[in-house]
Amino acid sequence: MWINTTTAIQNNYFECDNTFKPYLSAGGNKTYLDSTQDIWSYFHPTDSGNIIEQSLAYKVICIASLKHVVIMQYMTYLESFAVPPLLIKSDATQTKELAKSVLDCALDLRSNGVGLFGKEDTLEVLNGNVDKGTFLEFVRYCDECISKVITGQVLAGNAVEKGTQALGSVHSDIQKELCEFDAALLSQGISALLQKALELNFANVAPFSFELDTNTEKDEKLQADTYLILSQMGVKIPLEHLEKTFKITGLSYAQEPINAINPLSQSLHSNTQANSALSSFLPLDGFDRNFQTLNNADFGDIDITPFLKGARDYEEVQKALELAFKGQDLLNAEQKLMDLCANAFLFGEQGGQNV
Repeated sequence: MWINTTTAIQNNYFECDNTFKPYLSAGGNKTYLDSTQDIWSYFHPTDSGNIIEQSLAYKVICIASLKHVVIMQYMTYLESFAVPPLLIKSDATQTKELAKSVLDCALDLRSNGVGLFGKEDTLEVLNGNVDKGTFLEFVRYCDECISKVITGQVLAGNAVEKGTQALGSVHSDIQKELCEFDAALLSQGISALLQKALELNFANVAPFSFELDTNTEKDEKLQADTYLILSQMGVKIPLEHLEKTFKITGLSYAQEPINAINPLSQSLHSNTQANSALSSFLPLDGFDRNFQTLNNADFGDIDITPFLKGARDYEEVQKALELAFKGQDLLNAEQKLMDLCANAFLFGEQGGQNV
């Protein structure tokens, strides 16, 4: 049994030469992955770097953190400058103690800032270009980026101000398709990983199939139509695949498949099944009972070769048979004549070769 004693090597330590062959560089020596058995390399079809730094959650957390920082800074700005300062113009500036008492009274009004100036002083207030519209637009931009990271796009038509049930359905469909696509790629990579692990534990690894179940319903009618077209083209679909697709165990091929496109074929098949069902429980009359006792060999006991000699056409032979036989013997002779005509036709179609 193979015991896992391996250590993961970050992909940051790998490099490629001019021919795009990956190798590890240690102490000035290059160790190529395809030339050593000590390094077990695994290539994922969607591998784009470190799983932590390139993951979906990492991107969402970064954008959400940026949005949180901006909101906190804006709230700090509102706490500092949302309430306007108090500007006091008074003559109570003659002594320091009097000015301090006036400022204390102004601070009791819960203002963010107070100032005491003389009546004749000129004050100018500088207004910044901080606008709440810019802040809200940036917050909306962060929400759009998070939506693009998760679903691959924003709402249909780039409508971000309001959404409807239809737009929500579009998001759900896109998310489901992305989930199915990622599951298919992951199944491919995990299958190769399991194959390698089984080869390390067992001498002979039997063929297997691995697939991640996304719990999504498939359009069975569309798949059935596709299988029907493939069957008409002559492609034989494995029963294992059909059982897995339609989740029906015990499927088997019919001896005479029904043509689902031709209504006449369906009607004939239904009539045949109905007649078989009726004959299984209805009593047989005398004619049917005698007919069932006949054998195909009964039609070949009569020799009509003498009637064929010197005959010029089919009608002449048939008239001769009507004069020579009666009743059941006549029917047998006519059947024998029809068999000979059919064989002659096949003989001519084969260019004179024996059939």
